[in-house]
Amino acid sequence: MEPMEIDSAMTSFTAERLFGLSDSIGSDDIPSIVNADIASEFGRCVTFLCEELKTLYKLDESVPQCEAAADGMMEFLLELSSFLAELECPHEEITCGSLEERLSTPEKKTLLISFLLSELKAARLFASDALSQPLEHGDKELTPYLASALRSAKVPKPSGGFVPADVVDMLRKTVEGRLQSCVERPRPLLTAKLDSKQWRKVDKTQREYRQPYQDSPRDRGRGGGGGGGGRGGGRGGYNRGGYYGHDNRY
Repeated sequence: MEPMEIDSAMTSFTAERLFGLSDSIGSDDIPSIVNADIASEFGRCVTFLCEELKTLYKLDESVPQCEAAADGMMEFLLELSSFLAELECPHEEITCGSLEERLSTPEKKTLLISFLLSELKAARLFASDALSQPLEHGDKELTPYLASALRSAKVPKPSGGFVPADVVDMLRKTVEGRLQSCVERPRPLLTAKLDSKQWRKVDKTQREYRQPYQDSPRDRGRGGGGGGGGRGGGRGGYNRGGYYGHDNRY
């Protein structure tokens, strides 16, 4: 087993240029954190570092807060072991052997903090580089449809930098405005009242139109249109008040 690689020069998160950690963890003094109990400040620091690494690297494993109880301590060590394995930690002193012995000395705890901070620097650098890259173009197959929607709604194509969500929001606001202007319902094409003879003709016509679809799977679940099980009862899907419950208009 190779000797442990410990960065004894680590004094604070600020000195390591890992900004924001001291406020989140509640301390900027790395040596004091290393000398603290696992169930107190040291455990909280490890959990926070692992949580940020999980977010930046999109990892599956996570490390819970360490509880003082024996079960809580064992769960913390087990999850930490899985987390370090996912990170492919090369230090056998903190990845192999008895769980209770892996963080039994200040040197091993310092090694763990040093490794996590090194990984966090790399993760933040990776995330910063990814954010600095220009956004990739959206789905080109959807572009014609989006352009067609803009033309139909007479919405001017946005210029300059914009995101797809802005275009969708513009369309939504335009459509909502158009709907507000259409508060009056369309007038019916036919307002005349029909007598029994005329209703029978309508019944016959709608039966003829429905006949090609009687055997379709979609139509079977509706109970039929002309045998009394339709939505309009025994009159083939309508009643004398109109089709499917409407007033006396065709």
